[in-house]
Amino acid sequence: MDMHELSELLPFLEHERADVKLMAAEAVSQTAADPAAVAGLVAVPGMLKQLLRVSSGTDAAAAHASAALVNICADEAARPGLLSEGAIKAAVTGATSGPAERVQHCCMLLANLTQGDKGCAELVGEGALLHQLLQLFDEEREDGAHNHLALVFTHACASAEGRAALLLNVPSGAAAPPAARVLCRALRSSDSERRVGAARALRNLCFEAAAVGAAAAALLEHADELVVALVLGLAVTDGGSSSPWPEAELYSNAELDGFSSELRELLPRCGLEPRAAPSATAAEQPRASAEELDAAAASDAAEAAERARMEQVRRTSPFVEPTPEAREAMTEALLLLAAAPRAADAMHTHGIYPLLRQSHFVEHHAPTAAANGDLVRAARLLPSEDDPGSGLVEQPD
Repeated sequence: MDMHELSELLPFLEHERADVKLMAAEAVSQTAADPAAVAGLVAVPGMLKQLLRVSSGTDAAAAHASAALVNICADEAARPGLLSEGAIKAAVTGATSGPAERVQHCCMLLANLTQGDKGCAELVGEGALLHQLLQLFDEEREDGAHNHLALVFTHACASAEGRAALLLNVPSGAAAPPAARVLCRALRSSDSERRVGAARALRNLCFEAAAVGAAAAALLEHADELVVALVLGLAVTDGGSSSPWPEAELYSNAELDGFSSELRELLPRCGLEPRAAPSATAAEQPRASAEELDAAAASDAAEAAERARMEQVRRTSPFVEPTPEAREAMTEALLLLAAAPRAADAMHTHGIYPLLRQSHFVEHHAPTAAANGDLVRAARLLPSEDDPGSGLVEQPD
């Protein structure tokens, strides 16, 4: 469609007949799906305002209008026009209630709008709206319509102002749970998109741990909850075929005794139950013939065995959190928390080192494995030599 044809659609977007209005909204949505046509849509006077108005409805046309806005907002050049027409408030309204498809599109629209500094600052400045979205996100829906809000919080927490807004500026009289608690709960979702988004939002929120002030203090009030929730995702569920020592249990009795009660309550699903004796694995088989080979061949066999073991890890993914992107964000969040003595102390109190050690052995995602090693050093988690349970050595990165 050219600009003239697009202009002719405007009256039909507010037509009294629902079928006419729906056809007009569908036409705009189809046009917006073509990135090359977005500039033409934005150039039509009144088009953005009309789409925002239609998107706030509860009819079928609202879903198409909100879908068009998502595609339009994917173009960075179009965002200023949307923001000037009040897109932030309109999107929050659309995300609050109504048909699932429209709710999802409005959450996606907010994620796009907050990619830029201006849109993010506008939402952060409207603290009540930000906390309204937090409450929506806490109410996990089966259709996953609110999952994109995790991106909104990730963007908001990229700035000190956004972190303060979430941690401190709770509207008076609101019964909203703390942001850290909401995001920690989301880490246990069955939806991988929701978990990855929440982990990344927490990673950005934890940048506040190294700061000084009320926001940092508010974050660290949840240090114990954060440490337990984040490290649980890194826990290994099976120490058998994926371990360098498949015959050994995941944790020694001393290490089990060292876990806090909070961690113990949640760890049964992380491999503490008695498990069957491990069968021979690809990692073990090369060792039998290695004795018959010369030193060079033995080295090659050991490398082959390790490659076989890690390939098995990739296939089985023996982590509570199977998504590498989420594990990376969780590990980075813990590393940021380690900068605060209160959080580092919580890591010692909960006895998380054995979990990190087992995770490091089987982590096939290189950035996460590196962050894991950095965390152990930053929080000074390595057992001392006089510790009776310290027959453990730091693994090279």
